[in-house]
Amino acid sequence: MRSLVVISADVAWVLLVVALFRAIGPRRAALIAVFGGLLVLPREADRLLLFDTLTINKRVVSGFALLLGVVCFDPRALIRGRPRLADLPMVAFVLLPLASLASNGKEYAAHMDSIFTLLKRNGLSQNKPFLKF
Repeated sequence: MRSLVVISADVAWVLLVVALFRAIGPRRAALIAVFGGLLVLPREADRLLLFDTLTINKRVVSGFALLLGVVCFDPRALIRGRPRLADLPMVAFVLLPLASLASNGKEYAAHMDSIFTLLKRNGLSQNKPFLKF
């Protein structure tokens, strides 16, 4: 289980970002929400899984805080977006892994986790080649 300090920091970050949206405006608060969350929030050792697939970590908390701030204090920004044909590959990049995960289930997620663990253990994180001839 995640420690109480990590959970408290995540909740406090969301509340702080919402307060920043009110105090300094949406543009500056959005920058602080993304970069500050990645720099300030603790790196957790244990992962909290939501619905057996979604890992709650500092990237998810930063994004949730940003979305909550935009919805509460600048909802017109969500309507102002004008998606174009060039944005379609990015939408596919975001949505296709979610569809794959939904169709393959949690066995797929466990399999991918074991592959990344194997790659990390076999030297991908160090500066040596993974493939040895």
